[in-house]
Amino acid sequence: MAGPARRFRCGTLGRPEVFVLSLRSSLFLILPALWSCSSEPVAKAPTAPVDTAVPEDTGGGTGPAPDTGDGTIDYITYEGTLAYLYGIGKEAVRDYDCKLYWEVDPAVDPVVVEDCPDCTFAFSVQWRLDTILSEGAGGACDTDRRGDFAMDVGFRAVEDLPGTYTGYMLERVDAMWADQTMAVFDAVTGRFTFAIGELDEARSEGGVTVFDSNQFYGAAIVWDGSPRNEDTGDMIGR
Repeated sequence: MAGPARRFRCGTLGRPEVFVLSLRSSLFLILPALWSCSSEPVAKAPTAPVDTAVPEDTGGGTGPAPDTGDGTIDYITYEGTLAYLYGIGKEAVRDYDCKLYWEVDPAVDPVVVEDCPDCTFAFSVQWRLDTILSEGAGGACDTDRRGDFAMDVGFRAVEDLPGTYTGYMLERVDAMWADQTMAVFDAVTGRFTFAIGELDEARSEGGVTVFDSNQFYGAAIVWDGSPRNEDTGDMIGR
């Protein structure tokens, strides 16, 4: 019988995949039947009938988080990265004066936030700056964002948005929740992405094409407790 499931643990942003489920298998030892010898012929024992009925699901297996009763799913954790790129009047794309990179601090679990209005999910996230990859000056590099910081982030689903957008990314600013940008959330895979600001936006300056960038970009997996694909980190069984 398989043992119990185990879980490994493994933004105005101006203020500002994952988990793998595995089953531990138990080894069954099948003891041979005992018999006695006799000089008399022994009749062949009748074969017991095989029960082909499908066992009833008792509800003890691992599955997605239950419906809360109001048509929503409880998302329980957030894991991802945040990046910031800045460069004004650059002669080529992907040329930035300031580059900052953060990850969710592994020592501080994101906390579910309940007061985000009409949000599919919301978390309080502690971002930790990658001090090796982050470099440069200008933009957010010259602010207190160049360091670790906390951020309350949420997602509100909206229908009929242009392109592939599925809703809005929200942030709590000065104690108030505000829409910051259109965002994409895939409820099947749990992937959540958003971008605030422009990136490699072309414009003409004195007859020359130059490029401006001033953007925060976030990517995360938002998990609801469903089993996960060990290779991709995507939720399965939804």
